[in-house]
Amino acid sequence: IEDGASLFIDNGSTTLAVAEMLARSRRDLIIYTNDLIIAGIIAPAAREVTVLGGRLDADERATFGIVTLEQLGHYRAEYALIGAGGISARALFTDFSREAAEMRLQMMRQAETALILADHSKFGGMGQVVLGPLPRGVRMVSDRAPPDDIAAALAAASVSVDLADAPPE
Repeated sequence: IEDGASLFIDNGSTTLAVAEMLARSRRDLIIYTNDLIIAGIIAPAAREVTVLGGRLDADERATFGIVTLEQLGHYRAEYALIGAGGISARALFTDFSREAAEMRLQMMRQAETALILADHSKFGGMGQVVLGPLPRGVRMVSDRAPPDDIAAALAAASVSVDLADAPPE
């Protein structure tokens, strides 16, 4: 992700970690996010931050719902940085909330490059909501290669896997 890029960033611990890294290493970003904490962290590296409105989930410190989706529909971005609740061979990417899954899918559909960020702890996990159907060209970025069964399911769904370098200290 280059300086000056536009990004959708969804809420979650993995996207928060990436936002912290981007805040230290990039400049002039254009950000669209539903996460109040991410908005504050990445603001110093951004030319513009748009916090998507909607119903605030106090536990998540993020917005969700119809208003969030409607507002999101007005934007396009070069990248979508998306989390997942779990990754399994049977269902691929899953989440624990239908609202969150719908928002993540819309972010991916409206981005030129959709990146699902998931560390190895998500492998084998499964939420109640399937994240799909996925748009074409989705890539998964992880800290480790997935187990063989998940790798085969990702390949069958044309989801490429990139291994992330360890973040700088």
